[in-house]
Amino acid sequence: MGDASILPLANTGIIATSNCFQDSTTLSVDSIYTATYAWYRKDSLTAPDSVFVGAGASVHIPMLQAADTGIYVCYLNVNAGCIKRIYRFNLNGMCHQVLSYEGYTLRGVEDKGKHILTWREDITETNTRFELERRNITGVFSKVQAQPLRSNGYMRLTEHQPEKGVTYYRLKIIKTNGKVSYSNQVALSADAGQAELVAYPNPATDKYQVVLPEINESGFTIDYFSAQQQLVHRERVAANGLSQLMLTRPGQLQKGFYIIRLTGHDGKTSYSLRMMFR
Repeated sequence: MGDASILPLANTGIIATSNCFQDSTTLSVDSIYTATYAWYRKDSLTAPDSVFVGAGASVHIPMLQAADTGIYVCYLNVNAGCIKRIYRFNLNGMCHQVLSYEGYTLRGVEDKGKHILTWREDITETNTRFELERRNITGVFSKVQAQPLRSNGYMRLTEHQPEKGVTYYRLKIIKTNGKVSYSNQVALSADAGQAELVAYPNPATDKYQVVLPEINESGFTIDYFSAQQQLVHRERVAANGLSQLMLTRPGQLQKGFYIIRLTGHDGKTSYSLRMMFR
């Protein structure tokens, strides 16, 4: 391989920070000195056509939607061909991901240049504490100093002036016995121009939660549209100053994709998201 210095190929394939609809996700492989990368997306493993999507060690998708799903292929070439690798990943939005430690999951949304991070924290767990960490440009994670707010068992922290580009966050979970573990990583971009709603679980069977970009006092009218853009259900819910809404799948809705629109009763807010029921 000549005199070039490269890092070992530690990863055995593509790593995704999330594989859930409506989540921000980043697909990545080893970042190696002198390596070149070429990423393509295919509709299926045997599809003859593909679309070029990137030329770096990672590909970022701000919000995973149906059009983003498929087989992602990364061609890695080190030192003009001394090492060649082909990695594949099935990005299907079905949340087939490794669960974070003891089920703790970090969620994030982008709202007009702000980063909003949320996670569930049980106040009865006196033997566990949490720290939100941010990764800097050198790849080192450090504690976010801002203090989160608590609402209905969820912690919420807003970074009002995040750095430009993609920022990675994770939750550090510290036990009183000294054991330390980490949650999933969330990648957010400060360049987003509008709020993105996050619903989880997605896909859902019955109940699901929606993370609101800001606290709403007036409540919402919620419209469910089929994939053919037909209104199939409408209901009104109170928000009562919450930043999370617990919603229940309407009984008449069959399995499949739906577009859900939330319109604030104050006439100032309107959001939408894609939801899959199974």
